[in-house]
Amino acid sequence: MKCKTDFSFIGAALITLMMIYDKSGNAVHGVCAAFFHESGHLFALLISGDIPQKISVGIYGIRIERYEKASVSYRTEAIIALSGPVFNLTAAAIMSFFDKDMSVPIRMNTAICLFNLLPLTPLDGGRALYYILCRLKGLDFAAKCSKVITVLGIIPLTVTGFLIFINNTSDYSLLLSSLYVSFALLSFPYS
Repeated sequence: MKCKTDFSFIGAALITLMMIYDKSGNAVHGVCAAFFHESGHLFALLISGDIPQKISVGIYGIRIERYEKASVSYRTEAIIALSGPVFNLTAAAIMSFFDKDMSVPIRMNTAICLFNLLPLTPLDGGRALYYILCRLKGLDFAAKCSKVITVLGIIPLTVTGFLIFINNTSDYSLLLSSLYVSFALLSFPYS
């Protein structure tokens, strides 16, 4: 099996523009935190013996696509899902141990970790919960339970993001993230 890479020109251009025009420097820290996060997933995949089919960098970030015939246990799937947030948390802990002046990268890694641990199915926490439920209660129960938790979780997340946006028009990240989760929910393969 061979892993292909795909770099979207539009995605690369957007990341580049974001880094050029971001005066705060947060874009660089965000891209690095996203890189740590996806490195965690990739590391866990490789340790489990599951070689990715394709790694894509595009408008929606970094995606790791897997071969359909990849057969790992539900337990391993949950570990793979949680490995991204674990890498972010580890990076934040290491940075805080060595340098107290790295507050922005520490916050960025912590935020990506905590957001991805939400029990919403397209996110890592929701995927881990889904696979744990698959192992304990079976596919049908896991799919139904995960959908209900995700729909119930998206509502307060979206409302909170909307209220933050109304009160502070320069901060739209939570609103966009909740919309992303809503659309990603439609494409999550419950099987």
